[in-house]
Amino acid sequence: MAAIEPQVRAYCARALDPLAGRGGFDFVTDLGAEMPMRVIGMLLGIPEGDQEQVRDYALDSLRTEAGEPLDTSTNDIGSHVTFGYGIHYCLGAALARLEGRVALEEVRRFPDWEVDRSGAALAITSAVRGWDTLPVVVP
Repeated sequence: MAAIEPQVRAYCARALDPLAGRGGFDFVTDLGAEMPMRVIGMLLGIPEGDQEQVRDYALDSLRTEAGEPLDTSTNDIGSHVTFGYGIHYCLGAALARLEGRVALEEVRRFPDWEVDRSGAALAITSAVRGWDTLPVVVP
């Protein structure tokens, strides 16, 4: 994890620098939601310009009609990269901790930032403990 920290930090800087002077931003939408795709794409060697297309392809292969279950008999779900492949150890937790720590350190480039608690909302999901929206005010 320490070896990729400089690249994660560089991504945070590229994402945060354009937000300077806007008066605020959403920490989740403007930084956190994109970071996993960008970092994993970087680790896999996917050019940054192609990462959204790869993500969209992966999501499309899992989509079903509204209300319909995923049909695992027609989708090769066992080798789908979203669910991992074979027996593996998920490094996602350690990667998420690194991304979160670096993002919080990098947001300090705005010395007087604060969370707009009135607009913050927790994510309501069984898979994620965290924020759905976390507006940040930057005076």
